[in-house]
Amino acid sequence: MYCPKCGAQVNESSSFCGKCGFSISKDTYSQQHQSTAESQSQQPTHSDFQPNYVPQPTFYPVKKKKKHIGLWITLALILIIISLVAAVFVISTLLKPKDLGVKYTTADYESALTKTGISINFKGMTGSDLEKYKEDFDGEKLNINDYSWEFSDYQQKQFSLTPSEATALLNEIAPSFWWFDDLQVNVLEDGTLEGSSKVDIARLKTDLYSDIADQIPIPLPDKINIYSKGDLSIKDNVISADPEIFEVGVVGIPDKYMTDDSVNVMEEYFSRIYTVIPGLQIKSLNSDEDGNILFDGIIPQSVTVKPKS
Repeated sequence: MYCPKCGAQVNESSSFCGKCGFSISKDTYSQQHQSTAESQSQQPTHSDFQPNYVPQPTFYPVKKKKKHIGLWITLALILIIISLVAAVFVISTLLKPKDLGVKYTTADYESALTKTGISINFKGMTGSDLEKYKEDFDGEKLNINDYSWEFSDYQQKQFSLTPSEATALLNEIAPSFWWFDDLQVNVLEDGTLEGSSKVDIARLKTDLYSDIADQIPIPLPDKINIYSKGDLSIKDNVISADPEIFEVGVVGIPDKYMTDDSVNVMEEYFSRIYTVIPGLQIKSLNSDEDGNILFDGIIPQSVTVKPKS
């Protein structure tokens, strides 16, 4: 044990500290033994217990998915092209057809009617009454399938029309049913024909091309401006074309698409515009270097149009 006063080690049989002379009683020995025992009881004891091993799941780093950059670029280009095509169509519907400088008067129209010999009766109106109706119709369009058409008095005719007479005849003879607005026809110095107009695509698909309308691969506007220049002739009701320029809207069709096959297809379907008249026979239609359009064929002299009952 130790001396409570100086801390020197003291034999338990001694009654005083040999170093400082402090008197040590038996109670002092008992208290130190008790304190030592309590201190030892509070010391942590070593244990052989080990916790059970619990395996942990293995985590692997997540790989980032590769971005399909090429796909997104392609889609972006497609969207841009579609937007440009749509913009071209929208712009072209707001603009007027290309002006070829061909003007006409009432006299030009009357001269063309005299040369062709055609007389129109529409819902009982003829002559000046019909002309007044056309002035008042204000662009109203009618469906040819809602009316009955009677063509009669077919005669052989040969005549020539100036560009002004031809333009007047095509614009004024049946404007409510015609599929081409603001149409102009011109003959250049070398005899080449050029034409421009705003085409009513929606009505053409309904009136003349309902059998192929659903085969058109791209959506088309209801109306579109067209311009063409080149050689054009008709012989025995068969059209022959060699277009030098063909523009749809404000965009020209590239030469690589103007192949013989594509032109033949256009010729086949374009002929419906005049063969819709039963019995019409165009022996020849062409132009000369004097700037005239020459016609030789059999045409009806009387046309009567009535609403279907």
